[in-house]
Amino acid sequence: MKCLQLTTTAILLNLGLGLASYINPIVDSNHPDPGVLRLPTGEYVAVTTSNLNQEGNLFPILFSKDMITWEERGHVFKQNEWPTWAFQDFWAPEIHLVDGRYQVYFSARQSENNQLAIGVAISQDSVNPFGPYLDLGRPIIQGEPGVIDIHYTRDPTNNEKPYLVWKTDDNALNQPSKIYIQEVESNGIDFVPGSVATIIMEATEPEDVNVVEGPSIFYQEPYFYLLFSGDVYLSPYYHTVVARSFKIQGPYERAPSDRTFLHTDLEKFENGEDCTFVGPGHGSPVISPTNRWVYVYHTWRYGLVDTYPPGRVMNLDPMNFDENMWPIVGVPSDTEQLDP
Repeated sequence: MKCLQLTTTAILLNLGLGLASYINPIVDSNHPDPGVLRLPTGEYVAVTTSNLNQEGNLFPILFSKDMITWEERGHVFKQNEWPTWAFQDFWAPEIHLVDGRYQVYFSARQSENNQLAIGVAISQDSVNPFGPYLDLGRPIIQGEPGVIDIHYTRDPTNNEKPYLVWKTDDNALNQPSKIYIQEVESNGIDFVPGSVATIIMEATEPEDVNVVEGPSIFYQEPYFYLLFSGDVYLSPYYHTVVARSFKIQGPYERAPSDRTFLHTDLEKFENGEDCTFVGPGHGSPVISPTNRWVYVYHTWRYGLVDTYPPGRVMNLDPMNFDENMWPIVGVPSDTEQLDP
């Protein structure tokens, strides 16, 4: 196993209180689009984009007992095991336990038409989140103008019915992108006959810049919360928005414009001050070891957008709910925080 590069202050011990603490980033190397899953054991596994990968391996698999210290446990696909239907742009993976087996969903560009599509890899050891994984052999969602950023979720208010959520690549054509949801069979692969793909979000706001992406849904009674990122991922103004609904298929209401879920510290940034992190987004809502909602996401370091190393590092911050039940992170933390 490989120990990931962490900041020297990633794990600290508050001797005065006897409490463990950390400072972002929790992984100080290129691990964008983190898809994080809490295991039945209470431990955590994550998969991340590996567009800038070494030795041709795709989608590193990370493991943690506490969400702070992470180690690499291999890859979903080794160099000679890539999906036969795709050739590049392997992005935005998520790992889930689906009907008793671990599956990794991902986006990739198809060889036959150069469009982005959604695939899935299935662990050949059904109870092992580290695989080995085998691609299904075909895309499970495809179509004009391309689809990306898959998310699997279930409806706890309706017998845990499963759904797939994804975005269309309209922004590549300078058109507003959209986020869809559709009910799926228990295998997490085939859509339920007669079900319909429903638009639950569209890039309608100026600050979206035609982009709504990286969707994820979590439930905190009585609302379903939809998290998604807007603007261009290379922009310091890339950010994460929250919307909510009483039903998983919507309609979703965006939070007030002054309640952006996660964003660059613009007061510092626009004054030319070092704000440590810029362009935070495309992450995973997860229940922490202390049973609170946290958000694990990627972000650029200040002054290092599109610079490798470090690339997009991995951060963690807790959510706080205001008096109107809107969750918010605010700006990425860059000071010592108590373990989640």
